[in-house]
Amino acid sequence: MARYQFENTVSGEIFELSGTPPFDVDGLLAPGTYAVSALSEAAATPLVIAAPPGGDVSEDMMDAHWLFGPDAASLSDLKTGASLTAGPAGAGSTFESNAVRIQGLGRGYVSDIAETADFTFCAVVQRTATISILGGTLAPQGGAPGWTVFTVSGDDLTIARNGGTSPVFDSAMPTDYVFVGVSMNAEGECVYFRGDQGGSLVTLLTEQRGAIAAASQALGGVYYNTIFNNDFRCAELMISTGFTDAVELENIYQRSIVRMADRSISLT
Repeated sequence: MARYQFENTVSGEIFELSGTPPFDVDGLLAPGTYAVSALSEAAATPLVIAAPPGGDVSEDMMDAHWLFGPDAASLSDLKTGASLTAGPAGAGSTFESNAVRIQGLGRGYVSDIAETADFTFCAVVQRTATISILGGTLAPQGGAPGWTVFTVSGDDLTIARNGGTSPVFDSAMPTDYVFVGVSMNAEGECVYFRGDQGGSLVTLLTEQRGAIAAASQALGGVYYNTIFNNDFRCAELMISTGFTDAVELENIYQRSIVRMADRSISLT
């Protein structure tokens, strides 16, 4: 078994590990880029290994959990390799630093997770001045099944869904990144959650569940492809086929704060 020296190219710290390349350094080295040299059994070529950010830990309650950025451009999630595919109008996506920017009418990604009676949708997003569909399954036709979360009037964050009201649950959405959580169940319980630098904002409703769309959960305006020109960034996306109450959404938000900090995004 070969021995290797890992030197952090920023801090200069040196570590020694043994193994046969390729081997997993996750949890053994702090996040960073390392110059690697062989201490025994000469390496075939010089290696540079970028350790994964320490906060990239998936949520147990979620069916799928994505982080976005150049290091996650494959669009495979952290848990089972669940995928995102471009919608009919295309993704309109640009990968920036540690997020994906979605721009254009009808643009976005479709997951392989269908809307269910109980579901949870969480995303870390940054709005622009352009009205945007952030996600969901709702089409623009009146009375259509499904749901959607969107921005209007610059800083109004709103939920619309079949069979229920469409509250503006945040009328002062910041321009920095925020954590948005939406959860509903078959009994009509609704939890709308926003966490950001100012703390947590929660709206609780109990309404008729309404018709469920025969569609997969989407990021962006894949289904609602009129009016909303779309321009927003998303750093993290989580989807579940289970209901999540306000207390647990707060817990997820707190863990997201750590994950985002490791990716140079502040939620506090």
